[in-house]
Amino acid sequence: MPDNDEERFAPGSFGCHEALHMTSFLMQAIDTDLMEHPAIAARPDWKATAEVAFSALYDLYQAIGREHL
Repeated sequence: MPDNDEERFAPGSFGCHEALHMTSFLMQAIDTDLMEHPAIAARPDWKATAEVAFSALYDLYQAIGREHL
């Protein structure tokens, strides 16, 4: 097992894969549980903010994936 976090979480490691997976999980949660929630869907400003969060996570997922995979 690597001795430090830089090695444990470097691209290609299981730790990095965990980060990729968690990003995907949070994207799905925002998409299905938050943006589709009636309270959010009823307020265009709230939905737009949730969409920004989803977009930021999408960008993060792509960035991690480019280096990890």
